[in-house]
Amino acid sequence: MPNGVTNSYSAVFDLNMLAYKVRQEKSDWIGFASSAASMGLILLAGRLVDCFRRPRMAALSTGLLIMSTVSFVWFTLICELPGLRTTLGLYLGNVLGIAAQTATTPLFFEMACESAFPVGEETTTMVVTACSNVFSALFLTALFFPQMGTRWMNYASTGSCLLAVPLVLRFREVYRRREYDLLATESSGASVQA
Repeated sequence: MPNGVTNSYSAVFDLNMLAYKVRQEKSDWIGFASSAASMGLILLAGRLVDCFRRPRMAALSTGLLIMSTVSFVWFTLICELPGLRTTLGLYLGNVLGIAAQTATTPLFFEMACESAFPVGEETTTMVVTACSNVFSALFLTALFFPQMGTRWMNYASTGSCLLAVPLVLRFREVYRRREYDLLATESSGASVQA
């Protein structure tokens, strides 16, 4: 859910910012900074998961979703209360929210593949992508109703991350594929030594 909503939110971010009297050029640079920060945080999150023998992808995803939720709440307050609005605040709120949420994407795919094993990765990722696209389509469909305006977009991004937190907290991590790979590695190492 947060992947689909936030990806669509990023695509129409400049429309959202027009409602708050933020120029398109500034909103474009905020979007660029969000994309750049997302790439860096994705690499950092992947490295953190790889550092542990028993990865804790759900815990890291929960932390990132909480960070994203707090950032989006902050960003929404900055947008809604003009007295709080600063360029730095707009940048930090959006960049942290988008980057933290985007960093969960590969973790969600990996958790899904681990949990669904021995179902093929292509099938699992297709289902996760389809679910994400449903939420993305719902978000974008709302734009067909101009009477709704665009202020709801900040609340939708905040809400999607917030709603995902209890779902990820309840998720029971299993590492069937990883255990299978480790067993296969150990058995092939034993046969080479014999």
